[in-house]
Amino acid sequence: MPETEDQTPNIETLLASRFTHVKSPNFRSIYSNQSAFGSTAFDFNMTFGEFKEVNTDTKQVTVEELVRIVMSPLHFKIFAFTCAQQLKLYEENFGEIHMPKGGGAIAEVDGKQVAIPSDEKT
Repeated sequence: MPETEDQTPNIETLLASRFTHVKSPNFRSIYSNQSAFGSTAFDFNMTFGEFKEVNTDTKQVTVEELVRIVMSPLHFKIFAFTCAQQLKLYEENFGEIHMPKGGGAIAEVDGKQVAIPSDEKT
């Protein structure tokens, strides 16, 4: 199989450029209120989904997985930095986003549930 040439422009070209965004025919917008993260030595992956059902008797939560995104470690680090910058700008413009009281937020990292600390002061 022939190798394709890397189309990623260098940083000087990017900084001096204006971006034009075109949507792929496969583009779609997805709402997500659940995400799971994983990684290997070669990539990071994020699966985005939506909570569909909670059975309090069996303690079973059903999540409909909608899309999985896989990134190189470098792209993921740039993505994480960009997310942090976007969050900072959002909170500067609209006010701080508070985490749920009582530790109500959970992240899924490498298949394990991890409690996200709340804003509550101890």
